[in-house]
Amino acid sequence: MKTCPDVDIKESEFMEVFKLTDNYMISGDILNLNVGRRALLAVFKAVYF
Repeated sequence: MKTCPDVDIKESEFMEVFKLTDNYMISGDILNLNVGRRALLAVFKAVYF
């Protein structure tokens, strides 16, 4: 598994977000990853090419 080459982030730190996530919410093109009831860990937006 690899993150995008043009993103300046350590892959291990990126993957840690998925280990910590225990719930998520999808709203349109937005994916929110959360831990607990309201602690937001990451937000992803769909990009269409």
